[in-house]
Amino acid sequence: MVRRKSPARRLPERRERINGIGPFTKPVKRYPTNGRVAAAAIAAALALLSCGGEPPPRPNILLVSIESLRADHVGCYGYGRPTTPNVDRLAREGTVYRHAFSQTSWTLTSHATLFTGLYPTAHGVIEPRHRLGDSYRTLAETLAERGYQCAGFASGPFLRTPYNLHQGFEIWDDSPAAPDQESAHADITNPRMEGLLTSFLEEDRDPNRPFFLFAYLWDVHYDFLPPPPFDTLFVPEDAEPIDATSFETNPLIHPAMDSAALRWIVAQYDGEIRCTDELLGRLWDRMRSLGLWENTVIVVTADHGEEFFEHGDKGHKKNLFVETLHVPLVVKWADGRPAASDDRLAGLLDLFPTLARLGGGGPGDEPQGIDLNEPARGPEDPLFHELVTTFYGRGAAGRMEKRGEQWWAVRRGDYKLVSAPDRRMNLLFDAAADPRELHPIETERPELLERYLRLLAPWQSRMRAVAERHGEAESVRLSEEERERLEALGYVK
Repeated sequence: MVRRKSPARRLPERRERINGIGPFTKPVKRYPTNGRVAAAAIAAALALLSCGGEPPPRPNILLVSIESLRADHVGCYGYGRPTTPNVDRLAREGTVYRHAFSQTSWTLTSHATLFTGLYPTAHGVIEPRHRLGDSYRTLAETLAERGYQCAGFASGPFLRTPYNLHQGFEIWDDSPAAPDQESAHADITNPRMEGLLTSFLEEDRDPNRPFFLFAYLWDVHYDFLPPPPFDTLFVPEDAEPIDATSFETNPLIHPAMDSAALRWIVAQYDGEIRCTDELLGRLWDRMRSLGLWENTVIVVTADHGEEFFEHGDKGHKKNLFVETLHVPLVVKWADGRPAASDDRLAGLLDLFPTLARLGGGGPGDEPQGIDLNEPARGPEDPLFHELVTTFYGRGAAGRMEKRGEQWWAVRRGDYKLVSAPDRRMNLLFDAAADPRELHPIETERPELLERYLRLLAPWQSRMRAVAERHGEAESVRLSEEERERLEALGYVK
């Protein structure tokens, strides 16, 4: 159901470059809360009325996920360029988790983990055709049960409603998202996202309930085409401009490319980051002006990072090395705690139990993450990662053939294993001494390599058992036009 809060105005063209908010107000898309959430919410309200009590104060929650943002390009993580002054401003009031990692290196699977608190094999959303099953409990469902108004705004194609990640959201608007990856790569969505977020805070927010607001910001994703002045902001004198369009297939962008041209590409990536950070700065200011700042927990993170040939590839969804897994995680709490730097090993799956408990809910049906307010993982507690690099292409006979590789990784203590069985490759890194994962040590420490390899099979078995309790992985329900687009791009067959 769509409810118009105010007359809708014409949206700017999808590819138009706009600084600031466009002069428009979007319709609000509302989704009925499912039965189990509604029943629990009614029961909680009746119990409260019967005892005549007042609900305990609970914070608002704002969760921002920035597409493709690697941690080492963020100022509060030590980056030399001023790409993120507003994330850094948030960090000066919050906690910076220095060693936070995504559980995979691509968008759909990563957000399914973010919303369920489960590893990919457990929630089953591991390939481009997968949707989250209705039986999984999401963070939004958990918070809705505790009386939160849950609103989500998404500007990337893999968070559109066919993928079913919007479960539990009372308001969900993915209208800024392009219908497919190809058109999304050249898209600019920040102005539309800013308009939607501002409209929610000023018009659609229910002042009688705490809110859970989710914002997925797409524009840092390639193609790296930042609008002025961000396109020249970080370009060094010795950089060589090149055509950066069609980043994934562009033959000019390859491992042996001229270093001056690569410096220009990275400068464009940094420009996209700064442009998105400016949006956050305006959002922070708007929240302060509305009196929402002090009582809102704000989380800024990313779904994965980005590679610029550190391990021979570009982009993401190619491997599980540090540049595509290490993400920023900055949390401004609402309890007045001082700013801090936390060196614990953290994963995106830790946000479910953390935010659910802040909202008065439980850790979920199958808790696999650790509440960031609880003791950290110990040196013997592993954090796992997984990836299926699924792609469909036409073989010699002209038929669509499935291609791809399975990757696994595990970090425990100071060491990290990266395993790619299809390549017969097992690499071990001393992540403390070699944080960029450039110097594998498995030949020097074969006994340690075997110890880490032995961690994988029992963990995989436990994750499959969770998935089996929910049934077979579901396929996304696409229109014929959507399927044709994705098939042409090689994402489905």
